[in-house]
Amino acid sequence: MSSWAFLARFVAWAALFFAVWVGAVARWYAAVLAALGPYVTALATGFEAQVSGSGRALVVHFARGSSALPHGLLLEPATLGILPFLALVAATRFSSARRRLRAAAIGLAALFAFHLALFAACPFFMTRSGVFVDSIGAFWAILGFCGLPFLLWLVLARNAGGAPG
Repeated sequence: MSSWAFLARFVAWAALFFAVWVGAVARWYAAVLAALGPYVTALATGFEAQVSGSGRALVVHFARGSSALPHGLLLEPATLGILPFLALVAATRFSSARRRLRAAAIGLAALFAFHLALFAACPFFMTRSGVFVDSIGAFWAILGFCGLPFLLWLVLARNAGGAPG
């Protein structure tokens, strides 16, 4: 198979996963993060996390004591890195369906842990400013949207005997 065929499979899978995500999964995933995230945030940072909104429009607001942070975290956009990861796994040829499912499950668990860490670290980025903190925040966002899904796919596909072509 050529790299063009892989690209076509990737784009087709990404479109399908996006449709499923928007139709049903985003609400569920955001709700799970909204249920667990405040506990992780309180343990890691001491901030209280209040979730407002519904469906795909869940927003997390952080506060410590009587002072609330001015901005909130939109849960769904922060988790969209799942879609390219799943599309990459689906477009990759694995030696068996079991290996494909195993790679997807490990990657989804890693991305879920990353999203919980993002949830907990968000107050840190919101309460500090400066080049160093802003750079870490930007790196964290790029890692979550692009880098981590691609790196997970690369490692998991290689270890599971997958081949893009």
